[in-house]
Amino acid sequence: MVNSTGIRTSWDIQSTSATAGPVLLPREQQFCRVGRVPLSPQLGEEPSAVDALRQIKEWLARRSALQWEPIASDDAGFNSGARRVEWSQINSVAVFKRDMVTVDDVWFQLETEQGTIMICEEQPGFDQWESLLCTALPALATWRSSVIDPPFAESFSILYRRT
Repeated sequence: MVNSTGIRTSWDIQSTSATAGPVLLPREQQFCRVGRVPLSPQLGEEPSAVDALRQIKEWLARRSALQWEPIASDDAGFNSGARRVEWSQINSVAVFKRDMVTVDDVWFQLETEQGTIMICEEQPGFDQWESLLCTALPALATWRSSVIDPPFAESFSILYRRT
């Protein structure tokens, strides 16, 4: 599209609210969550679809790397973020798997007197945490067989409940 001064600009439709109609904004005024839509270095052109997908992939990789709080485990319990949980404080353990189309997402939900804490198998330190959890609560040692299969199907199991 060419503006009134003869300079080529690109336009996208943006809605200002749920009730208002669409508003056309020039590309240089459009923002997304990660900032201004980048231009490719060649003559100020917009990025190709491949460039745009590469940039999105890189942004998602950086974003997901920052999301997971590491788990620090020891013989007495574990820390996840600022929370400390002793193995003896765990009242129940449930594990569930969500189908995320290309991968399965496995989560542990632990109930304690202080509340609920969620642990994902993607968190740094998960392998050591899992090993120490199964040592502290031996009934959980076979959790994989009750949750992992069949692949790409959601499942939920209560593995432990203090009596």
